[in-house]
Amino acid sequence: MPNRQSCGCTRIRQTAVEDPLKGMPLAMAYVPWQQWACPYEATKGFCRGTIFEALDKPFMPKGG
Repeated sequence: MPNRQSCGCTRIRQTAVEDPLKGMPLAMAYVPWQQWACPYEATKGFCRGTIFEALDKPFMPKGG
């Protein structure tokens, strides 16, 4: 293994930067309770990707 000091590379000095987000939680989520409702029939639920009508939302592929 070659000696790192003799490789001819310029070593970049890394300085310690204080992370302004250190100690903060990564994320916080709000998830409301889902109310039970009459589910879709199995075939419709399979086609729609959910058995709950309240979760059946259209996909709108537009930028925010």
